Amino acid sequence: MIELEQVTKTFVAGGAKPVRALQAIVLRIERGEMVAIRGASGSGKSSLLNILGCLDRPTSGRYLFEGHDVAGASDRQLSRLRARRIGFIFQSFHLLDRITALEQVELPALYQGARAHPVAPRERARALLTRVGLADRLRHYPSQLSGGEQQRVAVARALMNDPSLILADEPTGNLDAAAGREVMALLAELREEGRTVILVTHDDAVARRAQRQVLLRDGNMETA
Repeated sequence: MIELEQVTKTFVAGGAKPVRALQAIVLRIERGEMVAIRGASGSGKSSLLNILGCLDRPTSGRYLFEGHDVAGASDRQLSRLRARRIGFIFQSFHLLDRITALEQVELPALYQGARAHPVAPRERARALLTRVGLADRLRHYPSQLSGGEQQRVAVARALMNDPSLILADEPTGNLDAAAGREVMALLAELREEGRTVILVTHDDAVARRAQRQVLLRDGNMETA
């Protein structure tokens, strides 16, 4: 599903010396695989995740997503790809304070463009929240939900447009142990359905749930 060929990422700020965040990364991830990306702060994890999620472009190298080279795609093409094929789950949930759980999950449908899902957004959002165990929290605002419940809303939102790839950045980082296990169980279910799941984590127990671990050190990939 994903192939990175000699991908580098270099940042240049003002007159400062360029910083090479990623160095000649070669990585292949199969459809339906769960992969954990690990490494110390500053190792390149965020840079790699941003490229995988089409939020940033490599400085050099090729990124093949489902067989298509997206490294040179236009901003409009990348936006369409993110909206239709990629679901994002963040450590800090990124829920909007003034809308309900049901409305949060509906949001990605607004960016889906002309591609119509056979089920209306409201019905699909309700079904997804029911799936993650929040059927009785549809009208609740983020401030009325626990951390685990907020993250489950985020999981449901990530699934709204039926993505083939799920990117999870420290998905259990702000959760207690029990809530973290619930979220990881949901991610395991998504992998079993054939979705590809890539997660960044510092947690050994979370990383062990993946089929494979990728270790980054100073922008270099050491283990795959």
